[in-house]
Amino acid sequence: MKIRILLWVLIVILLGVAVWLFLKPSGEKGNKNSVAFTVATVPNPNAEFPIKKVITNDAEYQEFFGVASSGIDFTMDNLAVICLGKANTGGYSVEITSITKYENQIFIHVKDISPGKNCILIQVINYPFSAVTFEKSELPIDWKIDSIMEDCP
Repeated sequence: MKIRILLWVLIVILLGVAVWLFLKPSGEKGNKNSVAFTVATVPNPNAEFPIKKVITNDAEYQEFFGVASSGIDFTMDNLAVICLGKANTGGYSVEITSITKYENQIFIHVKDISPGKNCILIQVINYPFSAVTFEKSELPIDWKIDSIMEDCP
């Protein structure tokens, strides 16, 4: 009797996991709807305040960075840039981790890392940012930002 109940519980758990995997939205990271991207080498915009922007042409690039484009072919690619703004200490970083397409929309996934209260930090002003190029698309773009506080021992 106990074995029969244990088997039923195991079957229900396995079915639950299978259903969750099947119904999981395909806009999440690590799936077949991933959009290829390349980390871009661009000047630091030294943004005082947080910014998230998709640059689609040379004029926007020049207006944002104050210099001519660094060889990005805006007929083929877009440039996604995210800036955390001014940080008065070290320990802050931002990274575009993936780009996905889901239900006629593009999602740019970002990891925003800040130091915890127990961290010993260098006292330096910096402007964390990340930039990537990805295939040009007319689909609407949304940002999914995961803010993580990394505490220090």
